[in-house]
Amino acid sequence: MKREFLLFASSTVICLLLTGIVIKSFFPQLVSTNTDLQLVQIDKKVPAYFEHIFRLSDYNAQKFILQDPITRVRAAPLFDIGPNASMGPNDLLGFRNKSIPNKADVVFIGDSQTYGNNASINENWPAHFLKNSVAHSSGYSMSVGGWAALQYFYMSKFTVVFNPKTVIIAFYSGNDSLESFGLAYASAYWQDFRIDPNLTSDAMPKVNFPPKEEEIWGVRFDEGDPIAFTPTLRLSSNANTPAAMTGWKIMMNTMQVLDDSLKGLGSSLKTDFFVTVIPTKELTYSERIKRDFGQKQLIDPIYQTLVEREQANIELFQQSMQSLTVIKFIDVVEPLKNAALLSLDLYPRNPDGHPLPEGYQVIGRSLAREVYSLKNLEAETK
Repeated sequence: MKREFLLFASSTVICLLLTGIVIKSFFPQLVSTNTDLQLVQIDKKVPAYFEHIFRLSDYNAQKFILQDPITRVRAAPLFDIGPNASMGPNDLLGFRNKSIPNKADVVFIGDSQTYGNNASINENWPAHFLKNSVAHSSGYSMSVGGWAALQYFYMSKFTVVFNPKTVIIAFYSGNDSLESFGLAYASAYWQDFRIDPNLTSDAMPKVNFPPKEEEIWGVRFDEGDPIAFTPTLRLSSNANTPAAMTGWKIMMNTMQVLDDSLKGLGSSLKTDFFVTVIPTKELTYSERIKRDFGQKQLIDPIYQTLVEREQANIELFQQSMQSLTVIKFIDVVEPLKNAALLSLDLYPRNPDGHPLPEGYQVIGRSLAREVYSLKNLEAETK
């Protein structure tokens, strides 16, 4: 009796094992482990999500700007010193927004000129863009001080998560060329953008920042304090040097590569892309200086050289954008120059080159008007 029971039990176990093997071989979906129950091992290539997003070292850091292996720098997350402050608030990703939306009509990409130093979050140019736009009601800024062409290019691929109608990339002619050159020639990650293979990072010129006192040129327009300009500092990114000129080529090249990738999406692309170049404080006031002084005051020769070089570089950049298929260029230089003829409150009177709220308003309003106009024109031609 006992022997018969053991024989029966053994046969049953063998049958169950064979049945399991058959089911697993021909109907794996019936026995596969639910993905919710699978244990994902910690991997250097796939970091734990929450450990990565809620990186305590970021929140405990005393610095506003943190290091990053790809973008070189990024802003500290959850930085908040009030809605009326000239810096912050930063969201969980380190971008200057009150929150991270599920969807944004327009995404802004840029550096500190787009982040909005010297203005509250409600007075930077992205905020003024939204105030003056009838086609966009929500926006998200992906801008960090110290970024340039390669960071803008890198961040553009992430804009898709917000399903935007519009993406605006804002370059800054005051330092983007050298910052683009410096990153491309210093980081192996960006070596494909080393336009000139004969150059090395040693070609990077030495730049005094902040500028020395003798490199500051003051111009007195009225009875108030003179407005301080830093032509030597800004000329370093616009001079006819290998590093600066290669930097401008990198700026153009990133937009060409981006345009090619967008063009490849064909009809599935539902987002309009625009690019602009925010000029320096020096170029903005160039017509005002020419009008008010002319021969009455000896214009600083370095300032004059900067204005000529910067204007030429922006025009060359604009011309290169005309060959693109998807990305459209919008000029904000002339609106700022025209506004400077009427107002001295676009920029601080100290050497700071970031606009004041009134200057940001000109940029945001001009971009909103042109974007809406181009969108209407495109809709009419379809």
